[in-house]
Amino acid sequence: MDPVTIGFLATTAISIGSKIFGGMAANKAAQKAAEEQAAATTLRRTEEMRQRRLATDQQYGESRAKLYASNIQESGSSARYLQAMDMENMREQSYARYAAKKEQEAILESGQGMGTSLFIAAAGDALGAASTMFASSLFSPEVATNGGIPGFEKATLKSSAESLSYTSTPMGMGA
Repeated sequence: MDPVTIGFLATTAISIGSKIFGGMAANKAAQKAAEEQAAATTLRRTEEMRQRRLATDQQYGESRAKLYASNIQESGSSARYLQAMDMENMREQSYARYAAKKEQEAILESGQGMGTSLFIAAAGDALGAASTMFASSLFSPEVATNGGIPGFEKATLKSSAESLSYTSTPMGMGA
């Protein structure tokens, strides 16, 4: 191979490698950002659940205090009311934990999807750069006549491209 072809191939390899490396770095960065966001969301939801639990405990305590202050026994409908309130509070807390877990999973999955998408885009850019460089080598007089492909003559492609002129267009207008 002549030095121009070697330089061309080295430039192509560097371009492809840098695009792939950039895609891998973007993939890792997106996943790390998603993990940090999920951790922050978990902390926020945990604090919200703690505050909700405190509020419900306070509400339950006030209801019991009002019940005792009224000299009504904790039985019958008053007992059912307190049990229903307690059960509803447990359901709300359970759902809040479930929702927080699902939100964390969704954030992590979206980070993985974003990272994969960025990597695929970088790989596509790398392939596009490689094909552009390869195509330019086929039509460039500076690169060896076969463009590094045995049995493939660039001269044929170049001469057929040069044989087209403006007069052979569908409108037939000559230059």
